[in-house]
Amino acid sequence: MSFLLLLLSIITLAFPSSIGNLKMVTVLILLKNITGGTFPPEINNITNLMRLQLSYNNFHGHLPTQICLGGSLTHFTATGNHFTGSIPESLKNCSRVRLDNNHMTGNITNSFGAYPNLDYIDLSNNRLSDELSSKWSQCNNLTNFKVSNNNLSGSIPSEIGKATKLVVLHLSLNHLSWEIPKELGRLASLNEL
Repeated sequence: MSFLLLLLSIITLAFPSSIGNLKMVTVLILLKNITGGTFPPEINNITNLMRLQLSYNNFHGHLPTQICLGGSLTHFTATGNHFTGSIPESLKNCSRVRLDNNHMTGNITNSFGAYPNLDYIDLSNNRLSDELSSKWSQCNNLTNFKVSNNNLSGSIPSEIGKATKLVVLHLSLNHLSWEIPKELGRLASLNEL
């Protein structure tokens, strides 16, 4: 079967490490459960995984660093958990990433950069730090960029004006300084700032 969907709802125990045995799963959805504990690193064994949704559970600890080991993962959502630590660099091949409403820390500049596939990212309501990098402008397909309510500092890079597909840009509730760059006026599709 080229497409295998595993949908789990009403899980009450810690997530089993045996999840790594499901090598053919391409979509794994675990939404709004009372699942908790740390997320097992055995998820790395599911190399065909294209879509992983873990939102609104009680997961905590670090995300597995090689969560996209097979390079197939395109959609990753873990909104509303208690994940900590830095954003795994292996998510760089994803087109959609949602890690909002967690406790993620680390340097936002080192975690993400010029990723050609990325079109949607929401890192709002975390504890990410450092300055916004001008590399975000090199994400040529980026339409939604949400980093509100973090510990970001410095100024808004004028290069963001080169991300011409941006529709949504959320930067509020940070420690950003200076004024809004006039280059943002080039964002003809922008409807939320």
